[in-house]
Amino acid sequence: MKKIFLLLLFFVFNFGLNAQNPFFPIKKSNQWSYIDLKGKEVLKINANLTNLGNFYEGLAAVQDEKTKKYGYIDTKGQWAIKPIYEAAGYFDKGMAIVMLACDENCLKEGEGLMNFFYTLLIDKTGKVVLRDNSQDTEPYKRFWFADFNQEERLVAIWGLGVGDFKSLMNRKGEVISDRIVSMSKLEIVDGLAACRSIKPSYIDKSGKKVIDASMYNFIRDFSNGYAWLDLTTEIKGKTDKDGQPMLKEELVLIDKKGKQVLKFSKDDYSFAREVGEGLFPMILKEEISDSRRTIFMNLKGQKALPKTYKEAQSFKNGLAFVKEINDSFGYIDKRGKFVIELSAENFNLENTMFGDFNAGGYAFIYERDVVFDNVFVKGILLKNGQYFPKFVTE
Repeated sequence: MKKIFLLLLFFVFNFGLNAQNPFFPIKKSNQWSYIDLKGKEVLKINANLTNLGNFYEGLAAVQDEKTKKYGYIDTKGQWAIKPIYEAAGYFDKGMAIVMLACDENCLKEGEGLMNFFYTLLIDKTGKVVLRDNSQDTEPYKRFWFADFNQEERLVAIWGLGVGDFKSLMNRKGEVISDRIVSMSKLEIVDGLAACRSIKPSYIDKSGKKVIDASMYNFIRDFSNGYAWLDLTTEIKGKTDKDGQPMLKEELVLIDKKGKQVLKFSKDDYSFAREVGEGLFPMILKEEISDSRRTIFMNLKGQKALPKTYKEAQSFKNGLAFVKEINDSFGYIDKRGKFVIELSAENFNLENTMFGDFNAGGYAFIYERDVVFDNVFVKGILLKNGQYFPKFVTE
């Protein structure tokens, strides 16, 4: 179980949404190497190394086959930080989260994971910047480093003590946010973080409350200046057969000042995806459409594209992944025209997830592990439709 947890942690650490270097690791005939966006091998890796991560800020986490420990190599394939870690994350603004096996100073209470491992923030020389608090004698103070924020110099911490929680910490070791439920996402997105605590709110990078969202049932992250929230209110003067007030459930879109921009009844729509380039996918209530269907709408609340889709993701860098009613699937432009049409012969739609195209002109394709509910990188897709799988068998 301990090894399984570390494997899952490695995948979470190492495969963010966008690698910064256009080098992609593949395994061909049991030999790892890195290729560029043309499929050309740019770096052949020593046979003793395995489980290659993507390059971030010039370094990639890899595993030493003999010791099973992780370290970091540079773009020449040389060790930049020796392999001494049980798991190693990607570098973000000069720092990475790593995990070490416990020493004699670790707690020996029960069977918790803090008995086996602890986490560190390191710089690009391997120097320790911060150590977690997993070994504190007071349980409610214990935490691990969980993940990096993608916009600000912040790190999420994951509580290990009495009552799991997550909080945001700056890189000086100062906690700047309230505790929230540990399974909830917590990061600064579009300049604000959604704190899903007892009284929901949005905070900025200093921890200051910017929007009071306590009237909402559930809040989501901002994207491109907007966020979706769930709102339940009583319908004045109306009661059900038991004499209880009747409720109205709505999806509400707000801007970064907290102003309500759009409202939709949950009697008509079950879910809305994030706003991307002025459009957003809206999922119709199944009772309305007989089966799950999605349309694209604009910020006026109008249907923006003529077709209705089985599935649709938000637009990013001019493209959005969709699956049509006839099961055709791929990436469309903002006119609804297929730019990249994909084939079911190459992709198993049951466990494949299609990432957004980034500014570099490529998208990661992910595979979902249904047993552990985890995802890992399966391959890379270019805007010309060319696909490079991570694992190549000959």
